[in-house]
Amino acid sequence: KDIEGKVDRVAESRVQVGDEGVSVTRLALFGQAEIDGNLVEVKSCDGFINPKTPIKVVRICDGNILVEGK
Repeated sequence: KDIEGKVDRVAESRVQVGDEGVSVTRLALFGQAEIDGNLVEVKSCDGFINPKTPIKVVRICDGNILVEGK
């Protein structure tokens, strides 16, 4: 059987480069953040980021929302 999958692009359409938010979980590369009222999965460009740390979206690529600490 073939395995078919789709990347969830809903969060990507709600978040823009330059948007700011707060990490909800520890970003051990990947984790959850709240950006403009949306809870989304993000990837850290800065390595580990602790919960409740202000973040900024720096890039969106292939369904990944890339952030760095402010």
